[in-house]
Amino acid sequence: MSGRVPRSRAPGCGLPALLGAGLLLVAAAARADDAPEGRDPMLSCIDAHVDAQRFRKVGKLVAARKQAIACAQEACPAPLRGECARWVPELDDLAPTILVEPGADAAGARLARVAVDGEERAEAPAGKAIALDPGEHALSIRLADGTVVERSIVIYEGEKRRRIAIDVAPARLPEPLAPAPCPPPLAPVATSRWPAWPVLALAGASAAALGTFAGFAVAGREKQAALEASCAPRCGADDVATMRRDFLVADVALGAAVIAAGGAIAWQLWGGRGEGKAAATVGVTIAARPGGAAVGGVF
Repeated sequence: MSGRVPRSRAPGCGLPALLGAGLLLVAAAARADDAPEGRDPMLSCIDAHVDAQRFRKVGKLVAARKQAIACAQEACPAPLRGECARWVPELDDLAPTILVEPGADAAGARLARVAVDGEERAEAPAGKAIALDPGEHALSIRLADGTVVERSIVIYEGEKRRRIAIDVAPARLPEPLAPAPCPPPLAPVATSRWPAWPVLALAGASAAALGTFAGFAVAGREKQAALEASCAPRCGADDVATMRRDFLVADVALGAAVIAAGGAIAWQLWGGRGEGKAAATVGVTIAARPGGAAVGGVF
């Protein structure tokens, strides 16, 4: 003999497991008729049981409570039903709630619609508390008169019946516009005391003299060309004198145009400066010379 004592199972050690499995199967079979068509009630209970735990871990207490209520129904097996029934009050204690009500500025107002994170909650207009998950939430409240109030809140786990007072700020009248300031008075424009007509007269005289110069200069050149082509160098004295007279008149007109233009410029630039000074003197000197004329001016 080797001295080894063979192990023996304790009587009935596998009985609880067998009984539990049997109960699950019996319960599933007994409630099969109550499940939705095509859906095994056992699977529905298991899914709700798993989802309740998963939602609770990520802080979605409202969804976890809903799943816990689902797996605590009579249709579910007893082991699952017992756990889920125990979770429901625990989740009730953890899930925070709020009460939305008109504040002092909106006393007597009636809530028409309350939405939390974009989802309409019918509990608030009925005066009931709203269960939320812990964290930040966006509220949109519409009063019966059409006023909409937006609020953002942060609520913590276990916080119960927190009052959210909706105050409506009174409508502000637009502030009256301030009158536009008057523009400053225009500064007086300095004007020359001397009249402007002398400048215009001198400019006109200069233009007329330039026209005279152009006419006689062209005529002289034509006569000169004709004499050179016909009789030069033995042309008559009268024909030569006529040509020279045209050139002389052109030279005199050109000088007069230059002096008149200079006088107009001088009058415009210095005519109004210095009160009490002597008036500007403009003089033109024309001297005949052999073969032409000399023109001079004094300002």
